[in-house]
Amino acid sequence: MRQTKLIGSIAFMIAFLTISSGAGVIMISKASNNTADVTDVKMYLDKDCMRVDTKAGGEEQSFIFRKDKETFWVINYKEKSFREITKKDLQEIKAKIEEAVKMMENLPPEQKEMIEKMMKGQMSGNTPKIVYKKISSGEKVNQWVCNKYEGYLDNKKEEEIWTTDWEKLGLSINDFKVMQSIGEFMGEFSKGLGSSFYKVGTEENKQNYIGIPIKTINYSDNEITYTTELKEIQRQNLTSSLFDVPSGFKKTEMSTGEE
Repeated sequence: MRQTKLIGSIAFMIAFLTISSGAGVIMISKASNNTADVTDVKMYLDKDCMRVDTKAGGEEQSFIFRKDKETFWVINYKEKSFREITKKDLQEIKAKIEEAVKMMENLPPEQKEMIEKMMKGQMSGNTPKIVYKKISSGEKVNQWVCNKYEGYLDNKKEEEIWTTDWEKLGLSINDFKVMQSIGEFMGEFSKGLGSSFYKVGTEENKQNYIGIPIKTINYSDNEITYTTELKEIQRQNLTSSLFDVPSGFKKTEMSTGEE
């Protein structure tokens, strides 16, 4: 009897380790704006790769990040084309913005002040932070029991977020390590982004909210502008071809704004 229990315990541990660390994660969501347009979103997470497929109104796109190549690809299926964004591209964009900021020094004070207000915090990473307040707990969204938070910026409601714990989703923070890589990649362009992808929803980021967002409602001037909702989570062994540009697709060069 004891041996049977031991074998059962070992089998459970092996199964748990396989589920929690071996397979990739697929997260299926729906998003809608205030005109009721719906976007289907499918996110694939696997070690150092991420892919997001979106489908709306017959248009399909994919966004792929590869840490090993330090590259983002934006794939357009209708045109059978893709754009490539590398660290070098982000560095060049950042240099152009910094050059434009220097040129502002020669503008009249009124124009300079207006542009500074428009660009406030964009390059420094000091963008205003939304302050979240826990409103309730025990609310059910789809199959998950959630905590509800409201996010405010300058006393205006910006978001409502329903979150649940990693464990209730069968996930761990290790499943999202690629987000840290994306943050570091984007950090070339804007300071402060390097950690935001990875820390949201963790104990390390208590000034925001705890848990993984299941549903988010965004507001502007007290009106709903966008809603996103997680519908399903799957675990699968993901093939490497998922994180490649489809064969035969043509590369479209990024515009530098100098044409």
